[in-house]
This record gives sequence, structure tokens and C-alpha cells, in this order.
Amino acid sequence: MKFLPPEGEETSGLVFPLDYNKNTAPPGKSLIRVGFEIKDISEVHDNDFAITFILLTMMNWNDSRLRVNEEVFHQLSVEDRCQ
Repeated sequence: MKFLPPEGEETSGLVFPLDYNKNTAPPGKSLIRVGFEIKDISEVHDNDFAITFILLTMMNWNDSRLRVNEEVFHQLSVEDRCQ
């Protein structure tokens, strides 16, 4: 399996396989956490019992496809870790 960036050149603490897709869950059984956040309520119709809103869906899981350089990763700020 080939990784990007090449081992020894990681800058974020994470090394990704070349075919990595962050929107695909890892193979096998995984605990996937799902969360929802209402970002904006644009319309409320009392007569129709209807609401129009923007909903953000979040999912996260531990991904066995990634390699982590612990020393580099723990030196990063929380914002940089989440990019």
C-alpha cells in the first residue's frame, strides 16, 4: 500500500493511503458516532406544522487506514488536528 506523503515527510502527523477517501468508513466493524446540529431555522409555519431548517450531519470514527506520527500529532493545535 502506498501512502501520501511518503513516510518520514509527514507534516500533519497523519499519513494517508493514496486511495484514501475520508467520506468512506473503514472496512470491517467500526463504531461510528453520528451527530446533528441545526444551523439555521429559516421558516416556521404554524398552520402546516412545518419547519424549514439547515441541518449539519457529523460522523466520526477511528480509522485503521491512517498512520499517525504521535510525536508530531501531539504538538499540533486542536484546530490543526481537525483539518
